[in-house]
Amino acid sequence: MKKEDSNEFISVGDLYKKVKKKEDFTLLDVRTPTEYKTGHIEGSILLNLSEDFLKDIETIGLTKKKNLPIIVYCRSGSRSQVIFNILTTLGFKDVKDMKDGLLEWKKNKLPLIK
Repeated sequence: MKKEDSNEFISVGDLYKKVKKKEDFTLLDVRTPTEYKTGHIEGSILLNLSEDFLKDIETIGLTKKKNLPIIVYCRSGSRSQVIFNILTTLGFKDVKDMKDGLLEWKKNKLPLIK
């Protein structure tokens, strides 16, 4: 269950500022490839939660970034919370989950790339 007051989350507004400033962090979209194609946040990397997930994090070079900032998001926040938990369990030090997912991003009329 999510803790609403936890520092494990980043708001859509704060993430949007980081994207606009082109800050150095890895942004992971953990939706399906089909969902990703319908629109994603600029600079995001698709990392679908699948049976090949552990292999996929190696393939995209994520294991070399264990001490660097990583932000995850999905449609509503459920899958990204699972990925957040997996990454922190694997020893990633600076992981954030975008609060309320892409639904909140769209609600705030923030841009998507197609």
